[in-house]
Amino acid sequence: RVHDAYLEAYRRTLVRHIIGSTRSVVGKHKDGTELYIELQVSEFIVDHQRCFVGFANDRRAGMELEQSNRINNAMISLATHPIITIDSLNNINHFNPAAEKQFGYNFEEVFGQNVKMLMPSQIAEMHDSYIARYKSTGQSRVINQLRHVTALRKNGDQFKAEITVRRIDHDGQMLFVAYCRDISRELESRSNSIFASAISALMPDPFVAINSEGIVLVFSHAACQLFEYNQADVIGCNVSMLMPPEVAIEHNSFLKRYSQTREKHIIGKKRRVVAKTKSKKLIDVELHINEKIIEGKRFYFGYIRDCTHDSELALQTEIGEALVEFNPHAIITIDTSGTITRFNATAETLFQFDRQLVIGKNVNILMPALTARRHDQYLLNYLRTGVKRIVDAQNPREVTAEKKNGDTFAAYLSVRQLLDTEGKPSMFIGFIRPV
Repeated sequence: RVHDAYLEAYRRTLVRHIIGSTRSVVGKHKDGTELYIELQVSEFIVDHQRCFVGFANDRRAGMELEQSNRINNAMISLATHPIITIDSLNNINHFNPAAEKQFGYNFEEVFGQNVKMLMPSQIAEMHDSYIARYKSTGQSRVINQLRHVTALRKNGDQFKAEITVRRIDHDGQMLFVAYCRDISRELESRSNSIFASAISALMPDPFVAINSEGIVLVFSHAACQLFEYNQADVIGCNVSMLMPPEVAIEHNSFLKRYSQTREKHIIGKKRRVVAKTKSKKLIDVELHINEKIIEGKRFYFGYIRDCTHDSELALQTEIGEALVEFNPHAIITIDTSGTITRFNATAETLFQFDRQLVIGKNVNILMPALTARRHDQYLLNYLRTGVKRIVDAQNPREVTAEKKNGDTFAAYLSVRQLLDTEGKPSMFIGFIRPV
C-alpha cells in the first residue's frame, strides 16, 4: 500500500533511502507465503525515463545459518566445561566463560592470540610445529583422542588437564575445537584413594570409616579378618551390623544425639566394647574413634584392637603366677646382671627372707661369702662364652645356700634361661629344693 508513495516521494525529493544500498525486506511468494530477501536497488535513466533495477537474494539459507550460529554460540557460552576454538594460524577465536574461569583470562585478552599462551613453555615451543606437521601429513596423536596434558593459567600456575580436539573445515579453512577440563583435583583424589587403599591393606589394626549416617565407607583388610566379612559385604551398609543387637538398635540415635549436642562421650577416647562377627561371635575390642569434617561433611574413623587375646593372656598370666607362687619348689628369677626379679612363697619360707627385702638385690645374698664373691664372674663368663655348666643342665646340681640368719644348707639347683627376640639370654629361673 505504501510502495507507490515511496516512489512518488523519491521522484519529488530525489532523497535516496533505498536506492544504491542493500536492505533486508519481506517479499511475497506466488503462493502467498512471506519471503525474506536481501534487496539491492539501482536506478538508470533511459531516454529521460527513470528505471529501477532490483537484485533480490533469498535470505532463508543465510537466516538459517545465522540462527544455527546463534544457537552454537549459546551452547558454547553456556557449556559448563571450557571450550576453545582456534583458526588455521593457531589463533584463538572462541573462549567460553568456563575457559575464562579455568585459565583466568578474559576473552578480550586471548582473542587473536596464539593458543600456546595457555601452555607451559616446554610444550608451547613445539605446538606450532605439531600443527604444521598435521597439516602436511594428516597424522596426529591428539586430534579425536582423549589426552592428559599440562596447561598454564594466567597467574603462571600449571595444572593437569584432560583435552579432546576436533577438526572442523569451514569455508575452506581448517578450524580446531578443543574441550579442556582441569583434572588436577580428580587426579589428586585418585592418588589419595590409591594411597588410602594401600594404607588400609597394610594397616595391622582393623580400621573402619563411616559418614554421619553411620554408613561404612572404608573397611580395612584387617577388619575383614577380625569380623569375618568381605569388604563388599560391609561397605555401603550401616556400621551397626558389627554390633550386638542391644547396642545396634541404639547406635543411630547415638549419632543423631551427638550431631545435635556435640557432647563427646566416645569420640577422642578409647573404650572397651563388645563387637559381633559375621558368625555372630561376640568379641572384646578396644575402640578409638576420631572425627573429621571434610568439605562441610562429618566423618568418623574407628581404630579397633582385638582384646580377645588380652583376656586369654591375662588368664594365662594369672595361672602362671599361681603356678610359681604355690610351687613346692623355691623359685627365684634373676636378670642378666644377677638382680632378683621374682621370689615365690616357698623361697620366702626356705630362705626366711621376705620377698620385699630381696627383690631388686643381687642373688648372691642367698649364698655363702666365698660362692657369692665368685657368682658375678660366673654369670659374666657365661654371657660372654655361652658355655653351659649349670644352665639347662639335665640333672640338678648340689650347691650350698644361705638363709637370712646366716645358716647354710645343702640344696639342689636347676637353672633355666629365657631368651629375647634376638636369641640372647634375658632372664634366668632357678628351681631350688633342700637336699
